[in-house]
Amino acid sequence: MNMKYLLYGLVSFFVFTSFAVNHESEEAGICNTTNTTFNGNEQLRYDVYYNWNFVWVRAGYVNFSASETTYAGKPSYHFKATGRTLSSYDNVYKVRDYYQSYVDKSTMKPLKYVRDIDEGGYTKYEELRFDYGANKIASKVGKTKDKLESKTYSLDGCTFDVVSIMYHLRTMDLDGYNVGDKIPIKVFFNEDKYDLYVKYLGTDTVKVKKQGKFKCHKVSPLLIEGDIFTETDKMVIWVTADENKLPVMIESPIKVGSIKAVIGNAENLKYPVDAKL
Repeated sequence: MNMKYLLYGLVSFFVFTSFAVNHESEEAGICNTTNTTFNGNEQLRYDVYYNWNFVWVRAGYVNFSASETTYAGKPSYHFKATGRTLSSYDNVYKVRDYYQSYVDKSTMKPLKYVRDIDEGGYTKYEELRFDYGANKIASKVGKTKDKLESKTYSLDGCTFDVVSIMYHLRTMDLDGYNVGDKIPIKVFFNEDKYDLYVKYLGTDTVKVKKQGKFKCHKVSPLLIEGDIFTETDKMVIWVTADENKLPVMIESPIKVGSIKAVIGNAENLKYPVDAKL
């Protein structure tokens, strides 16, 4: 198993599970929303599996955590995401990825984002600060936190980092979409802005490993062709059709094999998981 493909697949799951603001908000250029979906101390864990030659192997995991804090004088959420390979694979290709996002509680818009990664010896540190008054993103990026180059990018419309977009999704009402609807999104990642979309595929019942069956909304994000995905690859994401709007399974083919992330543990959810059958 090529751990490089696992790594990029693991990270890409949560880069491109970017759902979106609703149609009216996007058209009006307004992306403010209010969170009534998750608690400020929620903890999520996803197990990541790699499939090659018809064998599924657990090879890594991603943890998400939320806490409440104050950032730049504003009541905020502090979201953290950690992705890593299992210790049994560290000798093959060791991954230790850390992401953080500070989000304004009143609007759910990102204020600060940090990415600190070590992937098989390749390191990168990236820090973004979102200035809505000046419509700019101030970036510091380098191989390590001690060697950074400052850059500035324009901030237009509803632009999110790869952590805040997941939580922003969960404040949205997916019941308002029809099968085939394309939902536009903007994500800033790896020193670039992406105009993407997510296609709504309707509702579905999905069986999740070790967790049971769930009634879900089913969506498919547009993927960016490159080292991992081909132009024809289709990622599918299942989100619980209840008040938690919790992503429970993500699946996609990649250039070599396929990858799957499934919810392994969820703590401090705001509501009962009524979507579980």
